[in-house]
Amino acid sequence: MNKRKIFLLFLVLTLVLSSILTGCGKNNKLDESKADTNEHEEKFNDVEQYLKVILDDEPSSLDVAKGSDGNSGCILAEVMESLTRLEQDENGNDIIQKAGAESWETSEDGLVWTFHLRDFNWTDGKPVTAEDYVYGVKRTLDPNTASPCADLLMPIKNAEAILNGTVEAEKAGIEAVDDKTLKVTLEYPCAYFLSLTYSRVMQPQRKDIIEQHGDTYGTEPETMVFCGPFIIKEWVHNSKVILAKNDSYWDKDSVKLDKIEMKIIDDENATMGELLNGSLDIAGVYSAEWIEKLDESGKFNTSSGFEPTTTYMFFNQEDKLFSNANVRRAFSVALDREKIQKDIFNDTRIAAYGWIAPPVYIDGENFREKCGDPIKELLEENKDPKELLIKGLKELGMDEDPSKITITVLQPSDSNGGKIFGEYLQQELKQKLGINVELERVEWPVFQDRTRDLDYQVAYKSWGGGYNDPMSFLELWVSGCTIVRTGWSNEKYDNLIKLASTSIDSKERLEAFKEAERILIKDESTIIPYAYWTKNTYMHKNVKGVMCPAFGDMELKYAYIE
Repeated sequence: MNKRKIFLLFLVLTLVLSSILTGCGKNNKLDESKADTNEHEEKFNDVEQYLKVILDDEPSSLDVAKGSDGNSGCILAEVMESLTRLEQDENGNDIIQKAGAESWETSEDGLVWTFHLRDFNWTDGKPVTAEDYVYGVKRTLDPNTASPCADLLMPIKNAEAILNGTVEAEKAGIEAVDDKTLKVTLEYPCAYFLSLTYSRVMQPQRKDIIEQHGDTYGTEPETMVFCGPFIIKEWVHNSKVILAKNDSYWDKDSVKLDKIEMKIIDDENATMGELLNGSLDIAGVYSAEWIEKLDESGKFNTSSGFEPTTTYMFFNQEDKLFSNANVRRAFSVALDREKIQKDIFNDTRIAAYGWIAPPVYIDGENFREKCGDPIKELLEENKDPKELLIKGLKELGMDEDPSKITITVLQPSDSNGGKIFGEYLQQELKQKLGINVELERVEWPVFQDRTRDLDYQVAYKSWGGGYNDPMSFLELWVSGCTIVRTGWSNEKYDNLIKLASTSIDSKERLEAFKEAERILIKDESTIIPYAYWTKNTYMHKNVKGVMCPAFGDMELKYAYIE
């Protein structure tokens, strides 16, 4: 069996909206949708339309094909136009809306999708054509591009063979019938393909611009052209990204903001201070202390609930120590998830005993409620984590004295408890396992590069599902997927995911997903989930029209200041 099979959509690395625009409310609208904005014309005409939001860290790359983190994703969502956009209806439900495509149809067998593009332009005046979308997909699939998101295009015909190097990228199942008609042929019927159309992998890419700038494309605004609601006006690296209204955007009348400042701040107290004094308009709040302070101020509208995001540890299994399942299980058993929520997250998150986050449903049923908590079973079966560790060391033929082991944990430089969690690991793993832990804290782009290159032993970050199905969490770990690299491969797991992706039987899909998750986090402990994200989003009361889809980026196209 070919190991590269992975199906369907992202999202959000990341630290997704989870780390995207720090904690936008996921399942609710915080305020009026675009339908309400016309009622407020008089109220915002005399107000400066300037919104200030937060990024957790420096974007890894604004090259559509090469970035994969949430910080870059939320910027690209505002300056590029995918075939569709994920928005919310008047009841706060996620809906897929027309964007670059003004209509589409599907063949009876579900294999051929035809998109009809609207008339709209790039910021240099050139029309956006079907060929720009074709080039974008083929460039992303081309192994020479080394796109971390290429696997998400697997439903497209010949995508797997292209990524394996056995077929040229030109053979991808996507073509421009004419300048305004795009035809996509799939390898197999894919229930989630339309969800893929609002992601970054379906944003158009300009061949002439990319070839002109080469490796510098996406590193500065001057190397890019745009076709979304906003343009990048300024990018001060590691400090801020300034967006300005795109006056040539096809739907510019719906865009009320003149300017968005995305501040890059990785310190919670600094972020909260700016939110409280009005230097920020929106932010996610993760500290009970700050929640109390902000509530007392009376300045904010708030939204709370679960996000489809899980924080987890992961291992480089090409490292001898972590090639052993018992060693990895020992680390999972050693974590006191309840203590982590209380002492590190101040009870603003929920202890995770599964991988798939609580908001995820399958065919109308909540996955967590149907499938239980595999890690609780692991904890019941293994009371002594050190015993598991010594067993693993023995299986590896290594010295069985844990005190002789020193591991290095790679930390991302984010503000949401990351530094404190590293310090917790030092103490907890010393106490529970008897090993020594060294911490290496690096900037987010470096963290991304290091983990993709398998240049780490242990690391941790968050993942947010890009659409409402267990596949959005489980597809990451199919053999050959490059979004999060661990060196792990399991044929049984791959076959279960393949079955779930192609089956139309809801019970069969549920059982396949349930078994795959158990293999991933209980039998193999390939990753160690420890926290489900909850949202506590605070927005100044004069900010209106912001959309926060449950399974997508914060939508600022319709936002305005009242």
